[in-house]
Amino acid sequence: MTLRVRIFGCLLALTLSVAAVSSVASHQTAGRHNKTNNGQGCQVSHGHYGRCLPNGQCVNGSTCPTDATCESLFKLRSADRKYSWTNEWNCHGRTFDNRGSWTGSASIFISCDYSAVCPASPQIGDTILWSGGSVHSVTIVGSWNGLSTKVRSKYGCCGEYEHALSYSTNVYGSGWSVVRFRNSPVFKSLEGVSGPLASEEAFDGDPNKLAKIAQKMPWYETVIASALAYSVEHPRRIREIGQISPEARELLDSAENLDARLAILAGDLRDERHFGVLAVYNHVEDGLDFVEGIEAGQVLVKLAKDHPAELRPTVARLLEDSVLSNQHSEAARGASLLFLAKILTPKEKADLKQRLTQSMADKVAPAQGQESILDVFSHNFL
Repeated sequence: MTLRVRIFGCLLALTLSVAAVSSVASHQTAGRHNKTNNGQGCQVSHGHYGRCLPNGQCVNGSTCPTDATCESLFKLRSADRKYSWTNEWNCHGRTFDNRGSWTGSASIFISCDYSAVCPASPQIGDTILWSGGSVHSVTIVGSWNGLSTKVRSKYGCCGEYEHALSYSTNVYGSGWSVVRFRNSPVFKSLEGVSGPLASEEAFDGDPNKLAKIAQKMPWYETVIASALAYSVEHPRRIREIGQISPEARELLDSAENLDARLAILAGDLRDERHFGVLAVYNHVEDGLDFVEGIEAGQVLVKLAKDHPAELRPTVARLLEDSVLSNQHSEAARGASLLFLAKILTPKEKADLKQRLTQSMADKVAPAQGQESILDVFSHNFL
């Protein structure tokens, strides 16, 4: 399946081709920037990057993954993989830019293109948007068959797959709608939308109106079915990824004293296996519940709150050491910061922010859209 971007309306075509981006294996090829067309004031923020950023991170701040990791975490099948993991494009760059860029949100496409409508009968070439385009997008490539409908989906910096819609809804949830960009100046699928059409309803570029219209459509029962599946699958995945490892449990059983047990928990909190899941999101905030679901962090916070005099100082010191140490990944430091912030006073948070800023003085300021988990969490929680 191939998609193309038309150079009309609100969006300027993104000019760096996939071939040009692919020629650079591991380095960012251009900064993040906006483009505006025809004086209409519609800016599309996007970036052109190599497969992995020079610091080993994805654009969303997670660590660059492997196909095996992505497929294991989300039960994706290697047989369905059409493209391997890469930063060169994300889901919206695939849907709207022929795999030519990393585009943070697709909401701009519907807000700028009033030709987009919500169809009663989804067809090949239609787009499915989550949360009005802020979270995820896929393209329908097979006849409509509910959650079994075949779609093309790119998972953050993980790979691109062709599979049943249910794979995507199990990852991104049920807040989705079908959108048709028919004769659109912004986007057109080469498959096209042909044949007799059932009713279509315009939503005037308003995501809230789109969500309300979707509830009246015949296919909305599939949205409800995906909500049921997600309500079971998502918490299960959070527990599975966030649980204390068997190795750490054995160490806890054999530890000689309480301080050693607390240190073991702090170490499990930093375990990289907790953070691979973040690679499928366009923004690390979208995977926040996975970080908050790390069992070791939850236990440390509970112990600190239940025993403020006896244990809080030790827990705070361990987590602060993790946050300030350059020996740990920025994902591990960010997760430690999230849980540490839960037990600090406002003054302690301000002091930590100052020390963290000093410890990162030599770090090059990240470009917009390239903030690490530590950058994002320090901004949000301190």
